[in-house]
Amino acid sequence: MWSLLVFQQFSFFGLLFVCTAIDLILFWCSNGARERSSCPKFKQMFYRTLQNNFLLSVPLGLMAMYWLYDPPAQVTTDWTDSLNATMCLRLIAALVLEDALFYYVHRLLHHSWLYKKCHYFHHQVIEPIAMSALYTHPLEHLLLNVSPALIVPWLVRLTGQWLYLWFFLVNWGSVSSHCGFVQYLPGVQFHDDHHLYRTRNFGVLGLFDWLHGTASKGSGSGFVFLNDDQKLH
Repeated sequence: MWSLLVFQQFSFFGLLFVCTAIDLILFWCSNGARERSSCPKFKQMFYRTLQNNFLLSVPLGLMAMYWLYDPPAQVTTDWTDSLNATMCLRLIAALVLEDALFYYVHRLLHHSWLYKKCHYFHHQVIEPIAMSALYTHPLEHLLLNVSPALIVPWLVRLTGQWLYLWFFLVNWGSVSSHCGFVQYLPGVQFHDDHHLYRTRNFGVLGLFDWLHGTASKGSGSGFVFLNDDQKLH
Protein backbone atom coordinates (compact mmCIF):
# COMPACT_ATOMS: atom_id res chain seq x y z
CA MET A 1 0.00 0.00 0.00
CA TRP A 2 2.65 2.51 1.04
CA SER A 3 4.92 1.66 -1.89
CA LEU A 4 2.11 2.40 -4.35
CA LEU A 5 1.29 5.71 -2.67
CA VAL A 6 4.95 6.74 -2.57
CA PHE A 7 5.31 5.87 -6.25
CA GLN A 8 2.21 7.87 -7.13
CA GLN A 9 3.47 10.92 -5.26
CA PHE A 10 7.02 10.76 -6.58
CA SER A 11 5.85 10.25 -10.16
CA PHE A 12 3.41 13.17 -9.90
CA PHE A 13 5.80 15.68 -8.38
CA GLY A 14 8.68 14.45 -10.53
CA LEU A 15 6.69 15.00 -13.72
CA LEU A 16 5.30 18.27 -12.37
CA PHE A 17 8.69 19.80 -11.58
CA VAL A 18 10.34 18.56 -14.79
CA CYS A 19 7.55 19.89 -17.01
CA THR A 20 7.37 23.14 -15.03
CA ALA A 21 11.12 23.62 -15.43
CA ILE A 22 10.79 23.06 -19.17
CA ASP A 23 7.90 25.53 -19.30
CA LEU A 24 9.92 28.21 -17.51
CA ILE A 25 13.11 27.64 -19.50
CA LEU A 26 11.31 27.84 -22.83
CA PHE A 27 9.42 30.91 -21.64
CA TRP A 28 12.66 32.68 -20.74
CA CYS A 29 14.29 31.61 -24.01
CA SER A 30 11.36 33.07 -25.93
CA ASN A 31 11.89 36.43 -24.19
CA GLY A 32 8.31 36.32 -22.94
CA ALA A 33 6.91 35.92 -26.44
CA ARG A 34 3.92 34.12 -24.97
CA GLU A 35 3.29 36.26 -21.95
CA ARG A 36 0.69 34.82 -19.60
CA SER A 37 -0.52 38.00 -17.97
CA SER A 38 -3.96 36.55 -17.24
CA CYS A 39 -2.53 33.56 -15.43
CA PRO A 40 -2.68 33.44 -11.61
CA LYS A 41 0.64 33.88 -9.87
CA PHE A 42 2.93 30.88 -9.88
CA LYS A 43 3.04 30.86 -6.08
CA GLN A 44 -0.75 30.65 -5.90
CA MET A 45 -0.77 27.66 -8.24
CA PHE A 46 1.93 25.91 -6.24
CA TYR A 47 0.13 26.40 -2.93
CA ARG A 48 -3.19 25.19 -4.34
CA THR A 49 -1.43 22.14 -5.80
CA LEU A 50 -0.05 21.25 -2.37
CA GLN A 51 -3.43 21.79 -0.71
CA ASN A 52 -5.37 19.64 -3.17
CA ASN A 53 -2.75 16.93 -3.17
CA PHE A 54 -2.15 16.53 0.57
CA LEU A 55 -5.68 17.29 1.78
CA LEU A 56 -7.52 15.21 -0.85
CA SER A 57 -5.32 13.05 -3.08
CA VAL A 58 -3.20 11.48 -0.36
CA PRO A 59 -5.93 10.69 2.23
CA LEU A 60 -8.37 9.37 -0.37
CA GLY A 61 -5.58 7.50 -2.10
CA LEU A 62 -4.68 5.77 1.15
CA MET A 63 -8.30 4.78 1.68
CA ALA A 64 -8.61 3.38 -1.83
CA MET A 65 -5.33 1.52 -1.64
CA TYR A 66 -6.34 0.00 1.70
CA TRP A 67 -9.97 -0.87 0.94
CA LEU A 68 -10.15 -1.39 -2.84
CA TYR A 69 -6.87 -2.67 -4.23
CA ASP A 70 -5.02 -5.94 -3.80
CA PRO A 71 -2.69 -6.31 -0.82
CA PRO A 72 0.87 -5.02 -1.37
CA ALA A 73 2.14 -8.58 -1.04
CA GLN A 74 0.79 -9.25 -4.53
CA VAL A 75 2.84 -6.42 -6.03
CA THR A 76 6.28 -7.61 -7.14
CA THR A 77 8.96 -6.46 -9.52
CA ASP A 78 8.50 -9.51 -11.76
CA TRP A 79 6.32 -8.78 -14.78
CA THR A 80 6.51 -12.33 -16.17
CA ASP A 81 3.17 -13.49 -14.80
CA SER A 82 1.45 -10.11 -15.10
CA LEU A 83 2.21 -9.30 -18.72
CA ASN A 84 -0.72 -10.93 -20.48
CA ALA A 85 -3.49 -10.05 -22.89
CA THR A 86 -6.16 -9.87 -20.18
CA MET A 87 -4.36 -7.17 -18.21
CA CYS A 88 -3.56 -5.23 -21.39
CA LEU A 89 -7.25 -5.22 -22.29
CA ARG A 90 -8.13 -4.12 -18.77
CA LEU A 91 -5.72 -1.22 -19.04
CA ILE A 92 -7.26 -0.15 -22.36
CA ALA A 93 -10.72 -0.44 -20.80
CA ALA A 94 -9.54 1.67 -17.87
CA LEU A 95 -8.29 4.42 -20.18
CA VAL A 96 -11.57 4.49 -22.12
CA LEU A 97 -13.64 4.45 -18.93
CA GLU A 98 -11.61 7.28 -17.44
CA ASP A 99 -12.10 9.29 -20.63
CA ALA A 100 -15.86 8.75 -20.32
CA LEU A 101 -16.01 9.77 -16.66
CA PHE A 102 -13.77 12.76 -17.21
CA TYR A 103 -15.76 13.89 -20.23
CA TYR A 104 -19.21 13.77 -18.64
CA VAL A 105 -18.17 15.17 -15.26
CA HIS A 106 -16.21 17.90 -17.03
CA ARG A 107 -19.21 18.85 -19.15
CA LEU A 108 -21.34 18.93 -16.00
CA LEU A 109 -18.84 21.34 -14.43
CA HIS A 110 -19.43 23.65 -17.39
CA HIS A 111 -23.07 24.01 -16.37
CA SER A 112 -23.52 27.69 -15.62
CA TRP A 113 -23.99 27.35 -11.85
CA LEU A 114 -21.17 24.83 -11.31
CA TYR A 115 -18.90 26.76 -13.63
CA LYS A 116 -19.33 30.01 -11.70
CA LYS A 117 -19.08 28.38 -8.26
CA CYS A 118 -16.40 25.80 -8.97
CA HIS A 119 -14.85 25.24 -12.39
CA TYR A 120 -14.13 28.89 -13.18
CA PHE A 121 -11.32 28.69 -10.64
CA HIS A 122 -9.33 26.44 -12.98
CA HIS A 123 -10.29 28.45 -16.06
CA GLN A 124 -8.66 31.55 -14.68
CA VAL A 125 -5.64 29.99 -16.36
CA ILE A 126 -6.19 30.95 -20.00
CA GLU A 127 -2.93 29.47 -21.26
CA PRO A 128 -1.97 26.54 -19.02
CA ILE A 129 1.44 25.66 -17.66
CA ALA A 130 2.30 22.39 -15.93
CA MET A 131 1.91 23.87 -12.45
CA SER A 132 -1.72 24.72 -13.21
CA ALA A 133 -2.73 21.04 -13.50
CA LEU A 134 -4.11 20.95 -9.93
CA TYR A 135 -4.99 24.62 -9.71
CA THR A 136 -8.63 23.75 -9.13
CA HIS A 137 -11.46 24.17 -6.65
CA PRO A 138 -11.33 21.27 -4.12
CA LEU A 139 -14.73 19.97 -5.27
CA GLU A 140 -13.53 19.84 -8.86
CA HIS A 141 -10.34 18.09 -7.83
CA LEU A 142 -12.41 15.49 -5.98
CA LEU A 143 -14.90 14.88 -8.79
CA LEU A 144 -12.72 15.28 -11.87
CA ASN A 145 -9.22 14.23 -10.85
CA VAL A 146 -9.22 12.03 -7.77
CA SER A 147 -12.39 9.94 -8.10
CA PRO A 148 -11.86 8.61 -11.65
CA ALA A 149 -8.18 7.90 -10.98
CA LEU A 150 -9.00 5.83 -7.88
CA ILE A 151 -12.25 4.15 -8.89
CA VAL A 152 -11.49 3.12 -12.48
CA PRO A 153 -8.65 0.65 -11.73
CA TRP A 154 -10.87 -0.99 -9.12
CA LEU A 155 -13.77 -1.32 -11.56
CA VAL A 156 -11.65 -2.99 -14.25
CA ARG A 157 -9.64 -4.98 -11.66
CA LEU A 158 -6.15 -3.74 -12.38
CA THR A 159 -3.70 -5.46 -10.04
CA GLY A 160 -0.04 -5.60 -9.16
CA GLN A 161 2.36 -3.67 -11.33
CA TRP A 162 -0.50 -2.48 -13.53
CA LEU A 163 -1.62 -0.18 -10.73
CA TYR A 164 1.81 1.47 -10.83
CA LEU A 165 1.56 1.89 -14.59
CA TRP A 166 -1.98 3.25 -14.24
CA PHE A 167 -1.03 5.96 -11.78
CA PHE A 168 1.97 6.94 -13.86
CA LEU A 169 -0.24 7.33 -16.94
CA VAL A 170 -2.80 9.37 -14.96
CA ASN A 171 -0.10 11.67 -13.62
CA TRP A 172 1.51 12.02 -17.03
CA GLY A 173 -1.80 12.89 -18.67
CA SER A 174 -2.68 15.50 -16.06
CA VAL A 175 0.71 17.25 -16.06
CA SER A 176 1.68 16.98 -19.72
CA SER A 177 -1.66 18.25 -21.03
CA HIS A 178 -1.08 21.50 -19.12
CA CYS A 179 2.57 21.83 -20.18
CA GLY A 180 1.94 24.98 -22.16
CA PHE A 181 5.21 25.52 -24.00
CA VAL A 182 5.96 21.96 -25.09
CA GLN A 183 3.40 21.98 -27.88
CA TYR A 184 4.61 18.72 -29.41
CA LEU A 185 3.52 16.61 -26.44
CA PRO A 186 0.30 14.66 -27.12
CA GLY A 187 -2.74 16.41 -25.73
CA VAL A 188 -1.16 19.82 -25.12
CA GLN A 189 -2.77 21.68 -28.02
CA PHE A 190 -5.98 19.74 -27.43
CA HIS A 191 -6.29 20.98 -23.84
CA ASP A 192 -4.96 24.44 -24.66
CA ASP A 193 -7.93 24.82 -27.01
CA HIS A 194 -10.27 23.95 -24.17
CA HIS A 195 -8.83 26.65 -21.91
CA LEU A 196 -8.99 29.23 -24.66
CA TYR A 197 -12.46 28.49 -26.00
CA ARG A 198 -14.13 26.41 -23.25
CA THR A 199 -16.76 24.84 -25.51
CA ARG A 200 -14.64 22.04 -26.96
CA ASN A 201 -12.26 19.25 -25.89
CA PHE A 202 -13.76 18.15 -22.58
CA GLY A 203 -12.17 14.70 -22.46
CA VAL A 204 -8.72 13.19 -22.03
CA LEU A 205 -8.24 10.97 -25.06
CA GLY A 206 -10.67 12.83 -27.31
CA LEU A 207 -12.76 9.72 -27.95
CA PHE A 208 -15.94 11.05 -26.35
CA ASP A 209 -15.35 14.50 -27.79
CA TRP A 210 -15.34 12.83 -31.19
CA LEU A 211 -18.51 10.88 -30.38
CA HIS A 212 -20.36 14.00 -29.23
CA GLY A 213 -18.95 16.39 -31.81
CA THR A 214 -17.12 18.56 -29.28
CA ALA A 215 -13.57 17.97 -30.53
CA SER A 216 -11.66 20.80 -32.17
CA LYS A 217 -11.07 20.21 -35.85
CA GLY A 218 -7.63 18.75 -36.48
CA SER A 219 -5.38 18.19 -39.46
CA GLY A 220 -2.09 16.43 -39.89
CA SER A 221 -0.59 15.13 -36.66
CA GLY A 222 -2.33 17.38 -34.16
CA PHE A 223 -5.17 19.67 -33.30
CA VAL A 224 -5.51 23.26 -34.41
CA PHE A 225 -7.15 26.24 -32.76
CA LEU A 226 -10.87 26.72 -33.23
CA ASN A 227 -12.27 29.40 -35.49
CA ASP A 228 -13.09 32.76 -33.94
CA ASP A 229 -16.83 32.15 -34.30
CA GLN A 230 -16.50 29.12 -32.00
CA LYS A 231 -14.98 31.15 -29.20
CA LEU A 232 -16.98 31.48 -25.99
CA HIS A 233 -17.93 35.14 -25.53
